[in-house]
Amino acid sequence: MTETVENNQTKLAETLYESRNEAGLSLDAVAEKLNLSVEQLSKFESSTLKLSDLSTFERGYLRNYANLLNVEIDEYQSEFPDGASVVTNLQPIHRYSEKGGKPLMSSGSIKWFFIVSLIALIIWVLYSLGIDFSQTNVIKSIEQATEMTLPAPEE
Repeated sequence: MTETVENNQTKLAETLYESRNEAGLSLDAVAEKLNLSVEQLSKFESSTLKLSDLSTFERGYLRNYANLLNVEIDEYQSEFPDGASVVTNLQPIHRYSEKGGKPLMSSGSIKWFFIVSLIALIIWVLYSLGIDFSQTNVIKSIEQATEMTLPAPEE
């Protein structure tokens, strides 16, 4: 009987692998869609997969993976352990690989603040140079603002 169980588990792992490849999905793409690690997905596709060793959470992850790939796993339900005998050791999930917090410019409000500040600075510089945008001939206004007149020397 254990040989049949092992063959079924190997068959499930191969089916998952083949279905993912037929769908044209990489492990990274599936991992991102399901919010799982590539290592976890590799475990499901491994020939060493043992359904009886899966935790409650891992069984759920496996079901989600199979649903994504449209793989029926009903025939393998008998190989899952019953819920009473399963013990799960919870471990923290590290969702982001970045070591620090989010970059400073990731917040939309901060980006808008800098954009508005930059525009205000440009307008202030132009007005301090004496450029009047209310005139119809802006080029003439710019030329007037940049003309330098030196005071006449005293004799």
